[in-house]
Amino acid sequence: SNLDTSDHSSSNTLLSTPSETSLDSNTKSNRKLRVLSGVQPTGSLHVGNYFGAIRNWVLTQNEYDSFFCVVDLHAITLPYDHKKLAEVTRNTAAL
Repeated sequence: SNLDTSDHSSSNTLLSTPSETSLDSNTKSNRKLRVLSGVQPTGSLHVGNYFGAIRNWVLTQNEYDSFFCVVDLHAITLPYDHKKLAEVTRNTAAL
């Protein structure tokens, strides 16, 4: 598959296209690119999150087969309070 990765602020996006051999001619024309994009739970969303990821999620959600997530495991590369991390992860997901 073709992959394009982009890093926007505290988000990661992966674009993938299905392999040509896995699709018949009727499916190829109807198939959307697939997007997986995640945002880190930084405590509160900021302008970088908005312009780097979330705004683009809204603008392209109908154009791509989109999957969005909170990438909370990225936040544990530094010392953290597990109760606070759980709280900010839920707050980020609620938006």
